[in-house]
Amino acid sequence: MNKSTKSGKLGTPVKPVRDGLIKLPEGWIYMNDKDVSISQIAACIKELAYPVDCWHEAGVCEVEFGLRQTMDFEELELPFEEEFSDAFVSEHGFVRAYYVTFPAECFDKAREVAAHVKQGIGGGFYADTDDFKPEM
Repeated sequence: MNKSTKSGKLGTPVKPVRDGLIKLPEGWIYMNDKDVSISQIAACIKELAYPVDCWHEAGVCEVEFGLRQTMDFEELELPFEEEFSDAFVSEHGFVRAYYVTFPAECFDKAREVAAHVKQGIGGGFYADTDDFKPEM
């Protein structure tokens, strides 16, 4: 994929984790069919009692799991201007997207946050891969 964030490119390769037994993408994309703001995401995550910093104007949110362990959300622009990616977005009716990163060792906490966000405000977390799989 060749989607652009404010800080770089999306479509990073999947890297092996834990001696090659489990593969996780380096990044995820949170997408929603509602016009969900970064403030709404931050408010939902705060219900879990994780410290959250939010920079509304920049469209960025940081969830703190521990020292140098954060889950970061960065607003993306839709459409992505790639045929397959835009077809996926259109098929699901997504109108808002955020690029999400976190260290591999924080996967369980990130999955907890993702589940809470999906339950609270909807949407889905998709791997930053060519086919948006797996979904978290």
